[in-house]
Amino acid sequence: MYNQYPLSLIQREFDRQQAGEKDLVREFQTQLLELEKLLDPSIRNSSAANLEKIKDSIIHLQQIIQQQKQDLAELQQLLKDKETARKSLAEQYQNSETARTNTLNQLDQTTKESKDLATKLEVIENNEKLCRQKIEELEKSNVLEQAQLKVNFSKMKREKEEFITKLQVEIKKLKTKPKTAEIETQTENIPAPTNY
Repeated sequence: MYNQYPLSLIQREFDRQQAGEKDLVREFQTQLLELEKLLDPSIRNSSAANLEKIKDSIIHLQQIIQQQKQDLAELQQLLKDKETARKSLAEQYQNSETARTNTLNQLDQTTKESKDLATKLEVIENNEKLCRQKIEELEKSNVLEQAQLKVNFSKMKREKEEFITKLQVEIKKLKTKPKTAEIETQTENIPAPTNY
């Protein structure tokens, strides 16, 4: 019902009905004054025309009363409709406030979750950065170790070659030494020359 009659329209109709009611009350008062005049004892014994006039006034007053009853019923219905509209609007407002509160709560929750995710992302990025730094340090350390290993390997190779050379010299010495010893032995077995 409130959709068909906006509150402003209902208020205007109510004001119009009140103004109309005031007009009817004024007319009713006028008719009462006329009736009082007709019932005045000085004119009580007047003609049948006056009696007809009194009857007409009574009928007219009854019509006014009936009209006022109808207007009052319409006004009461209008007030009921207005109250229904007010309750409906209050309920809609309450529902709207509840929805707004729920939306704000969801927004707060989403904001909190976003902040938590941002914090987690920051931690992950920091961990990733630390891992990269560690990898770079390990790679540098590995390069240094490889360089040291190469130096050590070259040194060991040189030492090996030197050792092999020394060993070969010793082997040659050993190979030539028995022949020298044998020659010395043979020389010892030769009898010394005698002087005749």
